Order: sequence, then C-alpha cells, then structure tokens
Amino acid sequence: MAKKEIPEESDEIDIDELMEEEVEEEVEEAPKAKAKPKKKSKAKPKAKPKAKAKPEIVELEDPMIVKKRVKRYIRTRENPMMVSKTIYSKLNDKLIAIVEEGCKRAEANKRKTLHAKDI
Repeated sequence: MAKKEIPEESDEIDIDELMEEEVEEEVEEAPKAKAKPKKKSKAKPKAKPKAKAKPEIVELEDPMIVKKRVKRYIRTRENPMMVSKTIYSKLNDKLIAIVEEGCKRAEANKRKTLHAKDI
C-alpha cells in the first residue's frame, strides 16, 4: 500500500483565510427574515390647512431689560451713581411703550416688520 504523505503543519496561519471561513459560517447560520405582508391602509382624506390664528395679547411677566447690564452701565458712567430697585419697572414700561409706538407706525405704513426708523 502506498502511504499518503501528510503535509507538515506550518507555524504560520493565514488570518485572511480564517476570517473568510468564519464569515461564511456566520452567513450560513444566520436565520432568514421572513417578509411581512404589507397591510392595506385606508386612505384618509387630507385635512385642510388651518388658518394662522393671531397671537393673543399677553401681559409680560418677565422684564424685557437685563437688570445687571443696566446697573453696570449706570455704575461705570463718567459720573457713577447708585441704582434704585424701582428704576427697573419704570424702564421696562418705557421700553414697552417705545416698542408699541414703533409697531403702530409700522402697521400704519402697511408693514409687518418693525424697523429702527419706526422707533
């Protein structure tokens, strides 16, 4: 009988071949996902776009000014002064009045944008 020669195993391992074999095994073992039948949806009538509602007039709860910056400005002037707590509410009221006056002027000029020239 003729003896089959068994090739000697080498210490070198080809990593690429091993990775390909592992990937092929994983692909074969992966379960196939079944395609779900699509459900027929009932067509809903499209709703008409809603008209934009005018925003409600809201009284401001928070001041429109930054107290810290006002205080810093007054204290760093050429003639620095102390700042009373009552100044902020009056300053806020004046600011609102100026903005309202500018808005009325813009509306009189048939614009919806408030510009510096309106103030």
